[in-house]
Amino acid sequence: MEKQPQNSRRGLAPREVPPAVGLLLIMALMNTLLYLCLDHFFIAPRQSTVDPTHCPYGHFRIGQMKNCSPWLSCEELRTEVRQLKRVGEGAVKR
Repeated sequence: MEKQPQNSRRGLAPREVPPAVGLLLIMALMNTLLYLCLDHFFIAPRQSTVDPTHCPYGHFRIGQMKNCSPWLSCEELRTEVRQLKRVGEGAVKR
């Protein structure tokens, strides 16, 4: 009869975890803790003053416009807005 070595264990031997996997798990845990805990320490500033760069609902401003203009209604779009011809569409330099 063959004898098994004394130092062998029954079943599968536990695998060693590579250090990189351990570091990734630690980083994920730290990120989770920071995400959950920083919310308690960070106090968002309240907007007590209205930002002058934002227009009220129903108004818009484009580029360097100083005043907010109201949105156009469907009827105003039909009567006051016209399409422009596209200049140079498909043109090629020689």
